[in-house]
Amino acid sequence: QQFPQVDTFIKETMLERVLVERLEQKSALIEDLWQKNNKDWNETFYQWMARGFGLKVNAEPMLVLARSVPQSILAKHKDNLFQLEALLFGVSGMLEPFDTIPAGQESPRVRDEDDDYAQQLNNEFQFLKSKYGLESLKPSIWKFSKLRPPSFPGVRIGQFAALIHRSESLFSKVLGTGSLKVLSQLLSDSPSIYWREHYRFGVKHARTKAGMGEAFQQTLIINVIIPFLFIYGRIKDEPFYRQRALDLLDQMAPENNKITRIYKELGLEIKSGYQSQAAIQLYNAYCSTKKCLNCSVGIHLIKAQ
Repeated sequence: QQFPQVDTFIKETMLERVLVERLEQKSALIEDLWQKNNKDWNETFYQWMARGFGLKVNAEPMLVLARSVPQSILAKHKDNLFQLEALLFGVSGMLEPFDTIPAGQESPRVRDEDDDYAQQLNNEFQFLKSKYGLESLKPSIWKFSKLRPPSFPGVRIGQFAALIHRSESLFSKVLGTGSLKVLSQLLSDSPSIYWREHYRFGVKHARTKAGMGEAFQQTLIINVIIPFLFIYGRIKDEPFYRQRALDLLDQMAPENNKITRIYKELGLEIKSGYQSQAAIQLYNAYCSTKKCLNCSVGIHLIKAQ
C-alpha cells in the first residue's frame, strides 16, 4: 500500500540498479563458459545459444549437447541440414535403438511406429560418429514433462540445426546490429520439413507454424543475446555493447507474468522489456526475500516513518 508514495525517480533508479544486477548474474554463467572454452567467443556464443534453445527444462542437456559436438565439426557440414541433424540428434541419443534404452526411462521416440527419417539420420550418424570419434548422450537426459509439444527437445534441436544451417557468421551479425527487428529476422528460420510435421520422432502432427514463434524469439533475445552483449562489452572494455544490451531491452515489449502484474497493480509503469526484467529482479532479489534495507524504495519508506 505504501509503494505508490515513493517518488518515481527513486523507483526508476532502483530498477536501473537491479537490471544491471540481473545482467551481471546471467553474465557470470557466460564468463565461466568462456573460460572453459579457452576464451573463444564464437564457441561460447554457439554453446550459450544452444543452452537458450533448451529453455529452463532442457537448458543443461542442450549445453552438454553443444559441448559434445564442437562448432568446428558442424561448420564442415553447415551447408547440409540433413547432416547437421544427423550429428545433433545422433549425439543427443534420440536415435538410439529402443533396446538400448533401460526399462522405465522415457524415450524420445515411440515404439508403435517405425520412423524412416530417424533411421536415415541414424545411418548417416554412424558414419559421422566414426569419422569424428563422437559419443552419444543418454536419451534419459531429455525432459518432456510440463512442456507444450512445440517446446519438445526434438523440435528445438531441429530449429537449432536450421539456425546453424542458414546463419552465416551469426555471432558477428549479432555484434553488428542494434535493431530488434534484425535480430528477430536472424532467429526466424524454419526447421526441416520433418520437424514441420512432427513434435517427436515417430509421431506426426498437423501444425500451423513450425518456425520459432515471436515469444520464443523474445526469450532468446532476452536470455541469450542481451546478456552475451553485456558480458562481451565488459570483458572487452567496450561500454558500447553494454549500452546496446540495455537499448535492446528498452525496444522490447514488456513481459506479462504474475510478477509484472503485481507491480502494475501497485501503479508501476512497465512499458518495455527493460522495465519488466528489472521488476522481476526486484521481486526475486529484494521483495520476496524481504531485503528492504538493501532497496532504495524500502529505505525511503522506512525514513518516512
